[in-house]
Amino acid sequence: MAVVEDNIGDIFLVREAIAAAKLDVDLYFFSDGDEIVQFFAQIEEDSVRCPELLLLDLNLPKRDGFQVLSYLRSSKRCASMRVAVMTSSRARSDREKSASLNVASYFNKPGTYAEFLKIGDLIRELI
Repeated sequence: MAVVEDNIGDIFLVREAIAAAKLDVDLYFFSDGDEIVQFFAQIEEDSVRCPELLLLDLNLPKRDGFQVLSYLRSSKRCASMRVAVMTSSRARSDREKSASLNVASYFNKPGTYAEFLKIGDLIRELI
């Protein structure tokens, strides 16, 4: 599973949610859009298997989440990869654009620790 998130606190909470849900997943963390695009480009070159799920923030440095999604959807090996968008954006246009890029799930970042831990259950459903 790949996670693209630039907020260190949210990265910690994602790890906590995965541990609380007792999920056995390999985790790859990326802090900006360029890093994940380079990761996908490497997958294309090396014919390596795509992660089962991408947990993606939309508001990222260097390339935003939509640029990452567009790149992913045009890739040869990972175009059908399941993506869950986790964002602080409440803009309807962001939700609609994400849907047009075939995301499996779109949700706003939880406001409490207890709510954040529920992300583990969502991840379990998606993988």
